[in-house]
Amino acid sequence: MEGVYLIRRTLTSMGDAISLEPLITLTHERVHQEGGKVWFQCDERIADFFQHHPYIDRLLTAYESPQDIETVLSIVHPNECPSIRSIMNGGKINATQLFCDAAKINGERIAYDGRPPRLYFSEEEKQQIAFIRRSSPKKKVAVQVKGGHWWKAYPHLKELVKLLEAEKEYQIYITNDEPIPFKHHSTPLVALKYRDLMVWLGAMDLVIGLDSGVTHLAAAVGTRTYGIYGPTDPQEILGMYGVHVSWNKFAALRCPRKHCWLRPCEKVVCLRALSPWEVLKNCKEILAGGYENPRLTLAPTRVSERVDKQVSERAEIVHKHAPTSVAVMRLDGLGGTVTLSDQAKKIYDQTGQKVKLITRGHETLFEGNPHVEEVINVGMRDWRECSIVMRNEFEALAEVRFGLGRWYGQNGHFKSLAKRDPDLSGLSKELLTEFNPIFEQFPKDYNLLNRYGLHHIQLTDKTLGLPYNTIESKIFVDEAVDWMGLTDFVLVNNGVDVIHRGMRQTKCWDGWNDLVKRLKCPVVQVGTLHDALIEGVTDLRGKTNLKQAIYLMKKSRVVVVTEGGLMHLAFAASVPKVIVLGGPTQGPLFEYPGHHWITSHVCGDCWGSKDNWYERCPKDADAVCMQTISSYRVAQKVEEVFNSLSTMY
Repeated sequence: MEGVYLIRRTLTSMGDAISLEPLITLTHERVHQEGGKVWFQCDERIADFFQHHPYIDRLLTAYESPQDIETVLSIVHPNECPSIRSIMNGGKINATQLFCDAAKINGERIAYDGRPPRLYFSEEEKQQIAFIRRSSPKKKVAVQVKGGHWWKAYPHLKELVKLLEAEKEYQIYITNDEPIPFKHHSTPLVALKYRDLMVWLGAMDLVIGLDSGVTHLAAAVGTRTYGIYGPTDPQEILGMYGVHVSWNKFAALRCPRKHCWLRPCEKVVCLRALSPWEVLKNCKEILAGGYENPRLTLAPTRVSERVDKQVSERAEIVHKHAPTSVAVMRLDGLGGTVTLSDQAKKIYDQTGQKVKLITRGHETLFEGNPHVEEVINVGMRDWRECSIVMRNEFEALAEVRFGLGRWYGQNGHFKSLAKRDPDLSGLSKELLTEFNPIFEQFPKDYNLLNRYGLHHIQLTDKTLGLPYNTIESKIFVDEAVDWMGLTDFVLVNNGVDVIHRGMRQTKCWDGWNDLVKRLKCPVVQVGTLHDALIEGVTDLRGKTNLKQAIYLMKKSRVVVVTEGGLMHLAFAASVPKVIVLGGPTQGPLFEYPGHHWITSHVCGDCWGSKDNWYERCPKDADAVCMQTISSYRVAQKVEEVFNSLSTMY
């Protein structure tokens, strides 16, 4: 059976294409031991779902013309043949069985063994799913609101959503594979296509779907699925997905027309007879059962294993040899500079020495700080140049990058601590040498730092051997004079990192103008003149220094910012009621205690995966992580925090 075996799927139905998947696996099992290869040809939109399939040797679109094909398995759509359609209406065969019966290899029929369709994730997608899952302790339930045919829609959908929302242990989402005009007062709307939709469905604890491709997709990725079916009998036609799917089988059916799945019906008695309370009961029973999707197991990586070992070793360091001069260098924007106050205090507590800070500016942040001796502003000088020069200036120099820290030192104090301390005999001769590989090579993979479950300040402290149980970032500023006379206002910042001014970043959000229209109070915008002006605000861009910005944040009723410098500054200045819009940078690595985070339900958490991640979406998805945060959702959160409510989405 050497050669290529082509499986061709000509039509674009998502559900039918997914039902076809067992045929691909069965064909591969039959031919690959004798050198045969399996090619799959389908519509370009459907091909997206079959990426990373281990048994497809080549994936072709419908417009490609494959050459040198020895055997073609031509798959027929059920609707193209009345006899086949009658077989399906008679309840004698499901779709997958039908496809296997229609396909033959060298004249022999392929026997279907009952296995369910299965789709596969990449390791990167599994990481993404893992983040979505841990974003909230609540069980995540997605509700599909629109199918391929209007007579298959569930007429009690809004009532069902309200009932689900009343269950406090659930987080409810509205989903579909295309934009839809469905609005509800508090339920987030997620409209995605192709792999993005597939990944997001994989992160759900339960998907409530209609008779449509979305339901097939959720079941094929191993997510527990509840199908609301009326005209179509899922047990007879589509009952091949197994234990992960719970279909409604003509519950309380009062219609004489059975198997009417292709004929429009104005009354849709079969669906109207299914009460939302019954659906809720069934879904609660499904969610109450134990469940673990085996398809989402993360494969260990060599990088992460190395990082685990060396970060663990650094956490055991105890600085018993106090240096006479110590400095910390961090050449970031405003946010990274603010965090230096944490390391300064902890080093001071441990060594008794005031710390010199090496930064790109913002010296005023450390005025009055009892732990800081001096701030050295190196401007925009190259990081490596500064590093080489400063290593010789201090007995101990800590460098901080990407949430990681390392020590340089002289006279054996920090540099060869392992050699001098018998308690650290398990470390290499020089800590610097031990940690250098991770420090230099890790930036390409540093989004994996989320796996430690620590804030980036805590991770920095941990890698420097400092206490990391608490975050002690604090800015010592006096109250500014009230020069504006503003009251009961919301403060917003549409900024970007200071070192990337003038660039549109992936952390930018396009919903500011609409948000201001929704708010029922004055809105003040602070930032730099490089920030885009928001319509309808009091414009204070470029008109405030850091001291005045802190004062305005403290005086405002609510602060709304993207993840950036002002977020870090607000925490360090003990500003209450801060709402943060998180996109590519989110998760435990960036979330400060007490802040209210609003994140995307899809994608995100990809910072550092490419060198230019901050100016171009690493997944070429136009920063969907930020754009799927609706202004309505943010406005609701502002109102909630404005009124000092504790309940969060």
